[in-house]
Amino acid sequence: MNLNTITEVKRPVSLDDVGPWRSNYAWLAGGTWLYSEPQIATDTLIDLDALGWAPLTATAEGLEIAATCRVADLHAAAHELDPALPAAGLKLHLPGLNHRTGLITGRPLRMHP
Repeated sequence: MNLNTITEVKRPVSLDDVGPWRSNYAWLAGGTWLYSEPQIATDTLIDLDALGWAPLTATAEGLEIAATCRVADLHAAAHELDPALPAAGLKLHLPGLNHRTGLITGRPLRMHP
């Protein structure tokens, strides 16, 4: 599917570079969902790749998987990860996220502890 309403792609190096969140913004990490249906209300993509987040981080709480983690990163690390390591609780600190409703720019976000 083409995203023919997109007029700008921002590539911030920090979340501060995004500026105030607007309802016509959308996060771009993997992009699979974005390309699955028309995005008529979206004209700006915020590409998270330049933020430089580590794809996978093992902590005492469990495994943190960045929004920018690629399937290839998971596959490459699979033999190195401790199978007993629990997935860390989902932590989202993104502009445009309503933590009460779990919505980002009006779209449902499934949050699993």
